[in-house]
Amino acid sequence: MKSLIRWAYAGLVLPLAIAPLSARADQLIGQHDQLVKQFETERHANPLIADCAAHASFVVSTAPGYDSVVYPPTALDADHAHIEPWQKPFDDRKQRINVSTVVTIDALGHRPSGKEDPIHIRCGYNEGQLMAFTYKAPLPQVEPVHHYRRKPVYHRRYAHHRVVHHRVTKKATHAKTTHRKASTTHTTRRTTSSKHHAPPAHKSGTN
Repeated sequence: MKSLIRWAYAGLVLPLAIAPLSARADQLIGQHDQLVKQFETERHANPLIADCAAHASFVVSTAPGYDSVVYPPTALDADHAHIEPWQKPFDDRKQRINVSTVVTIDALGHRPSGKEDPIHIRCGYNEGQLMAFTYKAPLPQVEPVHHYRRKPVYHRRYAHHRVVHHRVTKKATHAKTTHRKASTTHTTRRTTSSKHHAPPAHKSGTN
């Protein structure tokens, strides 16, 4: 259980330094143990149920949308919280690890606005050690990914380049055409000039 708490907290604050992380994890473990003892003493909860409830209190309160978990007076007693022999994978999705016992608890997720949502908590144990955890609630367990539509600047930019490129090409073509015309005119003038200054042809004949 303690190793699972360390792992969960490490995933939340991975960029922090290792020393502060270890100290914070030890603090959370101490808070977890105190909460388990409180549930066992005040609610007379089974140790597995108390452990599952304490773990859920930590995880749900760090998820988006909820700041705490509320357990009604009878939520942790034997008539409402259940311990079920399992001996198979915890679920058929990401947590396919084999567990021997599954604990289920119905509680309330408290929103910062004051509204409370029903949440269904589920913990998987193997020989008394917590191996898997999940809960179902109206709010998502992770932050949704927002896809922002980019403005079509890219297309306008390249459309502009195409117009500019077209104009440059047109100017270049026009310049080449003008050059060719000038060359043709120059050649024509030279030809005409040559014809004009050419000596008259010698006429053969008798005197």
